[in-house]
Amino acid sequence: MKNIIILVGSIIIISILACSSCKKSISNIAESPIGTWRWIETYYIYTLSDSNPKTPANTGNTELLMFNSNNTFKRIMNNVAYDSGTFTYGHGSYIDLFNNKYVYDSILYYHYGSSAYCGRDYYGFQSDTLRIGAGYAGQFGGCYNMPYNGTKSWVKQ
Repeated sequence: MKNIIILVGSIIIISILACSSCKKSISNIAESPIGTWRWIETYYIYTLSDSNPKTPANTGNTELLMFNSNNTFKRIMNNVAYDSGTFTYGHGSYIDLFNNKYVYDSILYYHYGSSAYCGRDYYGFQSDTLRIGAGYAGQFGGCYNMPYNGTKSWVKQ
């Protein structure tokens, strides 16, 4: 019996030491969105249909989103620039009312000549794809490049 107690005690101590030495590394630096991105799809949370997800093929529209290293941005639809200004990006986190922790990257957009931001996007990456959506911050609502609930995806040019 004494050997079992010593064995169990040893396993518990080894487990505590092993777990306390393992820390998940979470960077406090946002992953850069800088580059030229081509829109590939917009997926909405409601039911899939012929128009969900929206794509260049089923809408007839093309879009580019350009983030430059001098912190300027430009949005182009069907080869016509329709929005531009400056941007900042950063990293944040918060805990919601249900104690869920969200760690996210976000972009704030400013129109030229304005000190107030005109929009915000939450984003994440999957390989060479930039995905923008409120869900990255655990929110339900529109964002600057994602006017409805869902995710807008862009592939790097």
